[in-house]
Amino acid sequence: MIIVRKGLPFYVIFLLGFSGLHAQSSPGFDHRPDIPHCMLIILSEKWAEPGEISASVVKYNLDNHRSDKLKVSLLRMPYLSNLPVIYVREFRNESHVLWYYRQLESVKPDFMQMNIVDMLIPLSNANYNQILLQESLEGYMAFFNRFYRSKVER
Repeated sequence: MIIVRKGLPFYVIFLLGFSGLHAQSSPGFDHRPDIPHCMLIILSEKWAEPGEISASVVKYNLDNHRSDKLKVSLLRMPYLSNLPVIYVREFRNESHVLWYYRQLESVKPDFMQMNIVDMLIPLSNANYNQILLQESLEGYMAFFNRFYRSKVER
């Protein structure tokens, strides 16, 4: 649509944010299984040395998931943990991240033993952005239980 005002054209574009392809569970969190996903690994404050654990995650990924080309970073997220949070990204979609989650739970690599990890949080990149915006996991666990819990307990 072109609107002419005082001789200058203005292009007006309306973006519709409505899509029947995703479901909302909690305010701000959407179930969108086909978009890229990531995982947050929250470390126990009793045992963890974040640098060493992060290196263990990288080694595990290279040994077991090399073709996935996953990237690992340490993030400061004081609203989630006093320790840096391990951020694993580049999952293609929900199925990919949940398969990785199940692998961690069943194989139990070194960093998953001795209560080093407090919590694994698989989430879409859009929901990751929502956690950054609200600076908390408030509402996410209800979302996780509704959309992911049955899929990871297979």
